[in-house]
Amino acid sequence: MAGSPPFPRRFFKPLIPGFEYAISIPASFCQNLNERNAKKAVIESCQGSWEVGVARTGEGTLYFEGGWEEFVKDHNLKVGEFLVFRHLGRMVFHVNVYEPLGCEKVFPPPPPPAAARSTSSPLFFLKSISETHSLPNKCYVTIPSGFVKAHGLGDRKKMILKVPFVRGKWPVELGTWQGGKRGAAISLRTAIRTRGWYKFYEDNGLKIGDCCKFVLKEVPDSKSKPVIMEVDIKRMVLGSSKAVVNFE
Repeated sequence: MAGSPPFPRRFFKPLIPGFEYAISIPASFCQNLNERNAKKAVIESCQGSWEVGVARTGEGTLYFEGGWEEFVKDHNLKVGEFLVFRHLGRMVFHVNVYEPLGCEKVFPPPPPPAAARSTSSPLFFLKSISETHSLPNKCYVTIPSGFVKAHGLGDRKKMILKVPFVRGKWPVELGTWQGGKRGAAISLRTAIRTRGWYKFYEDNGLKIGDCCKFVLKEVPDSKSKPVIMEVDIKRMVLGSSKAVVNFE
């Protein structure tokens, strides 16, 4: 007896007038999404990654809006072209762009990320997971101030976390606040905020005592695009109070 057909992972969208402001996901595709209540999505292409808003019509169809216009502009999309979306999971979509005659659109290679252009400062920092990083409603991860300054992260608001050899991407938010001990100079501190971080913490089974190496992969020139950070995780050794750190 034949089983149910597999859930389609791709859908096709021709670009018709008005596409610049929003574009819908086919209703039949929406019905099979586990993330139908999602408020945000990530769209990837050969040019980078974009975080976009997700809204819903009265009939329950989802569509991309806030942030979509930036994606359109950065790809110089035009009426008559069409897009093929591939769902990678967790509302992350990879998009291929095709011209009206059916050939895939060719883009110039993106400029080297800011992270690659900076060679005078390390591209990573380490964090040993503590209680501060594990509280469901008020966890956060501070980023060293020197690292923030060296790579121009002080005015960035969005970041995507990846884990080597693990499928999935985790959008997180960055926040800043004034810090400093009494009598010392006031300085701005930057941190990965609770929203997004705790999901990363849970999804990757982090525990107090584990060690994370945060490796900066991409700082897009556009501040509306998320910073890309790869997180290498070293687990705490059983019977030890902390992870044995041996990052290569």
